[in-house]
Amino acid sequence: MDSNRSQLKHSTIVQIGDAFSAGLSVAGLVRSVNSNFLVVRGHAWAVWGMVGFFVMCLLVVLPTLQYHPHWFIYSESLFWPLLGLLLINSKGYRSMVGKLVEVRRLREAA
Repeated sequence: MDSNRSQLKHSTIVQIGDAFSAGLSVAGLVRSVNSNFLVVRGHAWAVWGMVGFFVMCLLVVLPTLQYHPHWFIYSESLFWPLLGLLLINSKGYRSMVGKLVEVRRLREAA
């Protein structure tokens, strides 16, 4: 009887953890999409939302190395957030954000 309660308690905790993880994923996705929209509208500070999303992705992936994941999945999980951070730090992206801020200021002035 106690083992059934223990298993039920464990499965409930796992379900709550899965739901929490899914909720964080959806919240991160919404934050990233909203940040992209704000950048396109000319708000340069919103880039930090995307940086936070990529850093969160890296922080979630790095500890999984102890579980010996498949090398391809692990390398892909590291590659894409690092590529996103590299692209955000590029000259082209910075000039694009600068031009979008300029367009926003012209829109506000008109």
